[in-house]
Amino acid sequence: MKKLIVLVAAGALLTGCGEKLQEAKEAANAMQQLAEAGEKMAETQGEAEEFLKERRAKGDTVAMPADQLKTFLPTAIDGYKPKEEPSIQQTAFGEYTFSVAEQEWVSTSSADTNNPATIKVSLTDWGGSEGAWAMQSLAFAFNVKTENAQERSGTIDMGLPHTSGMEKFEKESKNSSLMAVTRYRYLINLEAHNQTDDQSPLLKSIAVATAEKFSDK
Repeated sequence: MKKLIVLVAAGALLTGCGEKLQEAKEAANAMQQLAEAGEKMAETQGEAEEFLKERRAKGDTVAMPADQLKTFLPTAIDGYKPKEEPSIQQTAFGEYTFSVAEQEWVSTSSADTNNPATIKVSLTDWGGSEGAWAMQSLAFAFNVKTENAQERSGTIDMGLPHTSGMEKFEKESKNSSLMAVTRYRYLINLEAHNQTDDQSPLLKSIAVATAEKFSDK
């Protein structure tokens, strides 16, 4: 009986030590990831400041006209057609300026013609306010991944320099969205609704193709 008690106690002690060891490993991993994210954020901030400095030197300190920004919208999306002409908006408040161009696309093969699948594309040029946006975009430096029964979300590798993204997929509704920022100034926002499956790969391909158009801006 005494031997049994000793064995149980030893087992509990080993289990407790194992749990503590696992907790220590997880804490160490978390600290390492945090340190790496901090280094990435510092690198990103420095790069953003260089972009801003170069643009100021060239006198490029305001958002491009919305009429010009709309030319960067997709000209074609496989399986979709434009629902309407692009809408544009220009805002200026002192030195704070930004322009927006967006367009909605409708599936050409949706079974439900009254409520067809759609993809909305929105572009924003933060222009003179890009310094503020560059600070906000630092959040993209974190490698964040989350998935549960309801959704999948997190940062993604866009495969382009000076470009980062974050996506979200709602498993029940099949709605998906993607937000990408490129060259610390241009925001690309995509939303897919009324879908029958996950359109995240399509949204990413659209975002990458769009971001490439800003490669010399």
